[in-house]
Formats: sequence, C-alpha cells, structure tokens
Amino acid sequence: MNKFSKKVVSLGLTATTVLMLTGGALVAPVVAQSTSALQAQIDALLAQIATLQAQLGQPSGSPAAASAYTFTRDLTMGSKGDDVTALQNYLKSQSSANWPASQAATGYFGPITKSSVMAWQAASAVSPAAGYFGTLSRAKYTSMLAVAPATPTTPATPTTPTTPTTPAAPAAPAPASGVAVTLASDTPAAATLPDGSAYNKVAKFNLTAAATGEVKVTGLTLTRSGFSLNSDFTGVMVFDSNGKRHGNVVTISEAKAVIMFTSDPITVPAGQTVAVWIEVNIDAAQATNGTFAFGINAMTDVKTAGTDTVSGTFPVTGSIFTVINGANTLGAVDIDAVTISAAARTVDLGSTDYQVSKFRFYETAGKENANITSVRFYNNGNTTDADLSNLKLKNDTDGTVLATAAMTDGKYVTFALSPALTVLKGQNKTVAITADVVNGSTRTAQFIIQNDYDVSAVGVSTGGGLLPTHATNLAGDAGAGFPIGDAANYNTITIASGSLTVTKDVSSPSGTVSQGQNNAVLGYWKVEATGEDIELQKAD
Repeated sequence: MNKFSKKVVSLGLTATTVLMLTGGALVAPVVAQSTSALQAQIDALLAQIATLQAQLGQPSGSPAAASAYTFTRDLTMGSKGDDVTALQNYLKSQSSANWPASQAATGYFGPITKSSVMAWQAASAVSPAAGYFGTLSRAKYTSMLAVAPATPTTPATPTTPTTPTTPAAPAAPAPASGVAVTLASDTPAAATLPDGSAYNKVAKFNLTAAATGEVKVTGLTLTRSGFSLNSDFTGVMVFDSNGKRHGNVVTISEAKAVIMFTSDPITVPAGQTVAVWIEVNIDAAQATNGTFAFGINAMTDVKTAGTDTVSGTFPVTGSIFTVINGANTLGAVDIDAVTISAAARTVDLGSTDYQVSKFRFYETAGKENANITSVRFYNNGNTTDADLSNLKLKNDTDGTVLATAAMTDGKYVTFALSPALTVLKGQNKTVAITADVVNGSTRTAQFIIQNDYDVSAVGVSTGGGLLPTHATNLAGDAGAGFPIGDAANYNTITIASGSLTVTKDVSSPSGTVSQGQNNAVLGYWKVEATGEDIELQKAD
C-alpha cells in the first residue's frame, strides 16, 4: 500500500468515528475519483473533524473531567443530603463503580450506593472495599480529581462556525408582588420506593417573595396523580428547609391533600426564596408497581396571610415515583413504654438527673437493622417549660447520653440522635429521659410519645423510612396504639411542696436581762426554706 492509499484508509476510519459520534452522514462516501478530488474531500473531512473536536472540547474517546466536590463528613448507609447526591453523580461518571444506568441520584445512601462505592473502592485500591465513604475514600477521590486530564491538541480552524451552547435557565426572578411558586432544580428525581416506607421526599418547591415585603404562606393543597389510590398513602406532610414540619400529617381525599398551618406559617423574607419539601408515607398494602406524583395545581392551592398574591406556571408537579413491594426487605419498628412506677412518684425540688420515663424500641420484621434518628416527646403533666431543665435522653443499658435539650418548648422536646441509635434486627433497645427539677411545687410531669410521626426511623440496609407502631404493650400503659405511656399516674412524677424549718440557733444568748435594758437580744432563730422560695408573712 503506497503512502497516499494509507492516508485514505486512515481518513476512512476517522470519518467513520465522526459518523458514529454525530449519528448521521457528514459527506458523500468516498468513491473512485481523481487524486485532486480525493485530496479536496480529505481536506474537507479533516476540517469537519476538527470542528467536532472543538465542539466536544476534547479529543474523541477521552473522558470528561469530573467536577470536584468537597466532602466534609463520612457517608454510609442512611446518610442523606447534597453531599450524597454529589457522590452518586460522581459514581455515575465512573465506569468502575458499576452504577445502574437507569438509576438517578437520589441524595439518599442506600444499598445501590453502597454497592457502587464498594466497586469503586476495589477498582481504586481503597482497602477495605466496604462501601463506607470515609477518610481514605475521600483522600482517594481528591487525589484522582487532582490529576488534570490531558490537554487536547489545538484543532484546526473550523470552516463552519460552531453553534453556541444553550445557557442554563436563570433562577426564577422575584415576582412584582406576593409570592411565586416554582419546582426546585434539585427536587427529588424519579425513583423506586418500597410500600410500607415513611417520610419519602417526593417534591421540593421554591417560594420566592417580592422585594416589596415578606410573605407568610399558611397552607398548601397538594394533588396526587399517577396510577395510585388515595388509600395508598397513610400520610402527607410539609417540611421547611430546616426539617420542621408545618401543619398536621394528613390523608388524601379526592386526590387532594389539604395541609393548613395558619398558626405556624412558613415565612418568606422579602426578595428571598424559601424551599418546602413534600414527604409521604406509603401504606404497606399498596398495590405493587403503582406510580404517583404530587404537585400544586393552581395558584389557589397556595394560601397566604392577608392579601398577598400567588403566581407561577401551574401545575407545578414533582417527579413520578414507582412503588414496589417492600415486605421482603423493609424493617419494622415497634415502641413500648417501660415501667418505672405505675403509681405517681414524689420528687424533691432541686433533684438532678432524675429519671422520669423509659421507652423501648423493637425491630420486629427481622429484615434489617433500624436507626432511630430523632424522637419527640410531650410532657403530659402540668409542669411548665421552666420547671424541668437539662433534659437528657440516655441509653438505659450503659447510661450513654444520646441527646440533650435545655428544656421543653411548648411542652414538647425533640431529641435529635447523632449518631443514630441502632436497633439490631429482631432485638430491642431501651432509652430513659432524665431531668433536673428546678421549680413547679405540687405540679406533675409525664413524658409520652403522642403519634407515630414523632419518631424518625430508617432501615439501615434499604434506606427506607420506617413508620413505628405500638403493638407490643408489655408495660400495660393503657393499651396498644398511640399515644404511648399516657395511663393515669404511669411513670408520673409529682414535685414535692417546699417546707420551712425554724430552729433556735446555737449562737442564741442565755442568761439574765437587766431591767430597763434597750434592744436586748433574747435569741436567734434559723429559718430555712427547702425545695422552693417561701414568703414568711407572720411569726407567732
């Protein structure tokens, strides 16, 4: 083969590559022509190849450079957040991670993420390849991204101008008045969820207030769509970006979930954007292979205080989710009170670290371990928020403090557990609430769990949220179901009344008093208050 023939063959291969990249023909195939005609076609093809390489920004076949993300914590089963999303997107870009092509990033570290991390660790010489994205994995990730990709050869000047890339859509501007509603760019992507799971994030909406003033959003009406039934969902909730729930956990009627929170509005500062999350609990009896989505259908579905207007391009709807049967994989959590005393106990004012109540968490399905991440208790007695201080939630077995709170707030106290309390499958763990008694003579305190949604639990293997039950009832605390621990006098403390002790002091004088003596000291008495401040009004 002469030199010119070799050049034609090489060009044919390059042209084939271009055709595969673009999905269509660029020029007519090379046929028998004169040497000058073939050379002209070669020059034209080379120019078009250079144009495509310039548009791609790199030589054909080279991998795109990954965008670096700064990870600040260890990630493992049950972790969730933007850093998990970043890790999942990175794994998707790495062929060695074996990330499923059809699986989108969810922001939740479940079994798929763990398996992908293990594959990436094995391929990247991170040992052990345990699926835990910790210090060693973060260092390897950083070192790999620190290696810059090879700089491509400067392409020849293209004969045809390149088409500029369409810029990303800008963030929604603040409306002229009132509040605008948009779907957040990081709303949860379509995913598969198990039935029987709880607190599934299914949509994220942005509320943007006009620069003219803040807006208080007092309610949302959400519309269910897809191949599902109203009864497939046991609860629909609205949370703000701080994780605080607004309004009650509601069910669906006529495809609508109406959630009002007039007394606890979501405040959107002037000219700013506030995110709201929609979370749902899926009934365990939901028919498998169903689909659903939740959205805001009209401006009238957003309630505001006063006369603030609502704008947006409606309907604004989240992603479509698929439901599968979770019975064979999902864990289950049951809760029971643990008896300290069935009768009320009297406790002195000034007592510290006093044990008020106990509760036990069971994993009953035997499918996976369960992580308890937060628990909210209600003080069912008549003490005020200021009567008990320095509240602690402890592991009752070894006394480890799991979480603390200064005092109750509106009679509620929420303990956020970090790290979570892990209940091994088929086993149980007991926690105790302790407090310092600083005030409240004659008043009572009794901590109870009012509702199933006051406990956040997650399956360690599946990453699915678990809605707890109260079926065990070994303690006899007024029957199964919620609330738990509310029987009369059960695990109740009564704060004792204060007392006043009067004694003759040892420094009191003795002897005789001269007749006519002024300001004679007849004696000293010691007056001591115990338990609370006492006002002395008369001494006889």
